[in-house]
Amino acid sequence: MSHADSRLIDDSRISVERGHPSVWNLLIREVRHNDSGTYECRTNTDPIQTKKITLDVRVPPSIIDTASTDELTVVEGNKITLICNVTGIPPPNVTWWQRVPGESRKKRKFPDVT
Repeated sequence: MSHADSRLIDDSRISVERGHPSVWNLLIREVRHNDSGTYECRTNTDPIQTKKITLDVRVPPSIIDTASTDELTVVEGNKITLICNVTGIPPPNVTWWQRVPGESRKKRKFPDVT
């Protein structure tokens, strides 16, 4: 990714900064999930010294409205599937609740399914 103060990749989000002559910082702006992985700092000593750092980028949970059920009307006795399409890393837990008609604060929780 870099050699001394020079960047070897064509990604303007990434740079090397030195706040002090002996401190080398790899700066990644606008971090993305695909930036996850193991990074290695290496010296030019004999023997070479290395320090590995693992970056784990998390993505907040989000419901994808356009790929989830919005509103349905069904005849009693029929079978339906309600879809809640979610994303996130790590994968989010989803809990289904039913609002009890006529009672604004009461809800009925459904068992979690894995």
